[in-house]
Amino acid sequence: GGILFLISEAIASGFQECEDKPGNTEDDCEKWTGPVKVAYSELSSLIIKADKGVSTDFAIGEPSADDCADYCAKNVEEGTTGTCSGRKFKQKRCAEDTLATAESQCNNVANLDGKKAKAQYKFCSYDAVTQNISVDEATLKAAVAHYNSYKVNS
Repeated sequence: GGILFLISEAIASGFQECEDKPGNTEDDCEKWTGPVKVAYSELSSLIIKADKGVSTDFAIGEPSADDCADYCAKNVEEGTTGTCSGRKFKQKRCAEDTLATAESQCNNVANLDGKKAKAQYKFCSYDAVTQNISVDEATLKAAVAHYNSYKVNS
């Protein structure tokens, strides 16, 4: 082979797994990553940012008054009157409005460091005397608005 053969062989060997290269031991090959994988992972990390919280929130669905029975189950079981647990979103995105719980609001001092809390809305209440579950429509509307405000790559 001539000079072109040697050049093409050197280039091709850069794309082969480590163990196929002459002079390499098993220790040299443990952390080998091909050039295509390196280039693709760098590119995809800039484009694709999966947020498992978003997919979980969408799987659960839009907040609804129908969810109150689940949110108030503990109150019913214990016979305690008061606000029920409510909808806590899985996505790490604080709540912009004041109807969310104080600790999940964006203007909360604890959320100003960039590690935003997960929004939580407590729109259900249970009355142990009457054994009725009630819904705060304004808070439910705010929870639905938060759910619907998700933007790709936000």
